[in-house]
Amino acid sequence: MIMERYYDGHLINFSSSTGYPTIYVGGKNVLLHRYVWEKHHGIIPEGFEIHHRDKNRHNYNVDNLELIAAADHHRQHALDHSLGKSNKGKRKDHVSGFCGVRRPVLASKDGSTVYFESLSEAARTLGVSMASVSRILKGTRKTAKGWVFRYVTT
Repeated sequence: MIMERYYDGHLINFSSSTGYPTIYVGGKNVLLHRYVWEKHHGIIPEGFEIHHRDKNRHNYNVDNLELIAAADHHRQHALDHSLGKSNKGKRKDHVSGFCGVRRPVLASKDGSTVYFESLSEAARTLGVSMASVSRILKGTRKTAKGWVFRYVTT
């Protein structure tokens, strides 16, 4: 039997692409940890992210969340990853979005395809933002400057 879970009257869904719990609010899916933070502390300023102190992305208790500069947040996860620290919410196929985990990317446009060692290399070389490439890879955006991106599968 599957038990449905709710937060604030909203059904909790679990994204297969990110592993983060989401809820449907105001006509769109919202990351639950961001929703919880904003409910208790207000809008998240640009350039900041919400960090799970215990590194468990399924623990969205407000006491487990902290506001942190995006660069510091990425650095912390890269350090954790390089030190081999466990992350209970991390997917085993290493598509967790951790900074420091490089996955080859294919970029396609006008019938040609280009191979890149990483998302950042693709973005830098093609003159598109890393955020746009990331959104395309997650399926929340279709193209950036006419380019379509996908991870290389083995």
